Amino acid sequence: MVYNDTDNSELVTPTGEKMGIYRDDTFRYVYAAQFFADPNSKAGVYSLAKLLAYNSPIIQNGVIIKADDDQNGIFDSKNEIVLPCPRYNYIRFEREGIMLTMASMIVDIDLIADCVIDCLSKVEANDPAYEKDPSLRVRNCFMGTELYTEILVQHDDWAAKKNTDPKMRKATMLYNRWSKSDAVANLCDAVRVNFIESVPMPKGVSVSADIKAKGDAAGRQLAADRGDEFVEVVYLASNWEVLKEKVYPYKIIMYQMPVDLITINNGKKVLTHCDLHKSPNGQRYVMSVGYDTERHPIK
Repeated sequence: MVYNDTDNSELVTPTGEKMGIYRDDTFRYVYAAQFFADPNSKAGVYSLAKLLAYNSPIIQNGVIIKADDDQNGIFDSKNEIVLPCPRYNYIRFEREGIMLTMASMIVDIDLIADCVIDCLSKVEANDPAYEKDPSLRVRNCFMGTELYTEILVQHDDWAAKKNTDPKMRKATMLYNRWSKSDAVANLCDAVRVNFIESVPMPKGVSVSADIKAKGDAAGRQLAADRGDEFVEVVYLASNWEVLKEKVYPYKIIMYQMPVDLITINNGKKVLTHCDLHKSPNGQRYVMSVGYDTERHPIK
């Protein structure tokens, strides 16, 4: 967050200098303050878990603007904006190091385990809010797994309880389930899919019975290969585009036609832009995904 005369004119030093902070400190500082206010509380541990999640290499919610000279506390030399103090970036991460040490020594290990279990249980919860915003599942996944690796298994009482306490074993089972790379990839992919643009159902054109029969069969095969349920093929042209070699004698490579493949994926009707190909002799039909590989939800 850079000093701005209109939006944050209060960001000044005691001597009146314009002051700036790193953008991510707008939440890092808040989470740290909530933890230090009451570290042995559920709210305090959750604040720590949120901070750990944002520190995860995958989320990488880090510094957006870098200071010109962090060592000497200069944020922006050109606009004469300073940081709250010299070595500000080092100090704020040192602050978070103190939080980790405190959590592994003075915070009740049962409270930490409860938070791990709660976060990771929410990942698989049938919650309408999570269906609407899949990023909530990702956040809870990283909150739980980071809290497990950075705090729970580092806790002074972990060694004595890890094999005998049912709560610790429950936390470990959930961690093992949601720390696997394929599980994390599926969660992140759901977030990506949530931002894919919806499209209206296309208006196709009529094609010959032979093209439709063979094209639909190619569409069924592509849908099956992608793990989808076939619905229909919408033909966007009635004539073939002829693809030829670029050198003499200019032999025909294949015939091509644009189509949209309509399928059911995860219970939702989706559209994928595809191309229908026909061999030069007309005997073989194959459908392939076009340049836009996404499954678009249909409005």
